[in-house]
Amino acid sequence: MRYALMPDAMRRKCRAQSLQGGRHLPFFVKGTDTSGTISLRRDNAAAAVKKAKELMDDGCWDIEITGPDGHAHELAAFEAQQTAGADRAG
Repeated sequence: MRYALMPDAMRRKCRAQSLQGGRHLPFFVKGTDTSGTISLRRDNAAAAVKKAKELMDDGCWDIEITGPDGHAHELAAFEAQQTAGADRAG
């Protein structure tokens, strides 16, 4: 939705997030099935991994997760990266 066409309340919220640096950067999960490619947005890494596994269970292939850094990872590599990050943090 274009900023100028947004309702006032939504514009204020977007502006407040920008001013506070509170932008929440999403994760994107992409997979391919017989109908084509699907791309879904998730707000955190755990939700992205869960959705990627669901897509795999549904028969999708070429599943990848793109993080806020813009780099695309295969599911196994993304999970390993998240596990390693949790180990370092914990």
